[in-house]
Amino acid sequence: MARARRGHLGGLPLVGVDVGRHSIKVSWLDPRTAAPTVVGLARTATPAGLFDPRGRLAARDALGDCLRQLLHELGLPDARAVSAIGAPFLALGSVHLPALPASALPAAAAAAVVGEPAPWSGAHAVDWRLAPAPNALDGALDLLVTAAPQQLVDDLTGALLAARLDPIVIEALPHAPLFLLASAEDESWQQQELLLVDCGEGHCTARWVVAGEVQRATVLPTGGAALTARLAQAAECTTAEALAYKEQQLGCLTEAEAAFDEPCAAALEEWLQALVEGLRGAAEGPPAQVLLHGGGAQLAGLPEVLAARLGWPVERLEPFAEVAAESRAALPPAVTALGPAFVNCLGLALREAVVAS
Repeated sequence: MARARRGHLGGLPLVGVDVGRHSIKVSWLDPRTAAPTVVGLARTATPAGLFDPRGRLAARDALGDCLRQLLHELGLPDARAVSAIGAPFLALGSVHLPALPASALPAAAAAAVVGEPAPWSGAHAVDWRLAPAPNALDGALDLLVTAAPQQLVDDLTGALLAARLDPIVIEALPHAPLFLLASAEDESWQQQELLLVDCGEGHCTARWVVAGEVQRATVLPTGGAALTARLAQAAECTTAEALAYKEQQLGCLTEAEAAFDEPCAAALEEWLQALVEGLRGAAEGPPAQVLLHGGGAQLAGLPEVLAARLGWPVERLEPFAEVAAESRAALPPAVTALGPAFVNCLGLALREAVVAS
């Protein structure tokens, strides 16, 4: 990925579109200043049945309607937007290729992806990156290839066009936070080993990052919905009641576990243990830092508890620390409090400012 400084894209708005299984988020940045300024953020629940079980977009019109509504809420000039999108069901994997000249790598990577079994079969090669070093035995190169089904790419592009957005790129969510980090003044992260953890509602995605590049992405079945389901089962209550308990009663995880009503304490402990074990398996060694983002990262006390159990430094990735100061002042506190949930979305919007600089 690009490691350049912040840049300019004329006067075109930069729009990041994060299409997830549970929510759709849009961020609007003004790139005309040295540090891109956040103009507005919006999100809505993902319509039921938007994606089918195989990852295909089952209701393109519904996605287009959602995007138009979000853009209307932001008051965004509809014909002037540049957009990047992160979508579910994108795959990050390794393809082993013989040594080839650099000019031949893109075509070879795409051909290898199409020839692989599911979920690679019939895929469109969205992005490719060389692994850090050639294979030591035969000189072959390992490539990390990001791919999505061609039909999904086409359908998402059509939905963006229907919302009068210009889809300049479809980016993979495992890379989105790196564009946010690359836009910051502090470049020390590019020399470190990091574990970036997207705490989503459906699952957590842990990305092992070395020298500014994603080396591996691991999906963990420990999303916010999993904790809600465990609480509902333990307390023998409805999902809505369990969600209210999680949001209103858990308070701070750093309190003594005895403070939580039994059997909810056991359900919470089970979820935390699964998350800790999953993160240990996703890292290839002790990272310099674990950075949490996504809606689930806002659970009070989660960084402190994970740090104590993992023995690693753990913090929330606060995106508004990486964008212009005037953005933070212009946005309502209720919006800036949701910062970790918009990391992917803001990273996608910043992508073109980083790549173009």
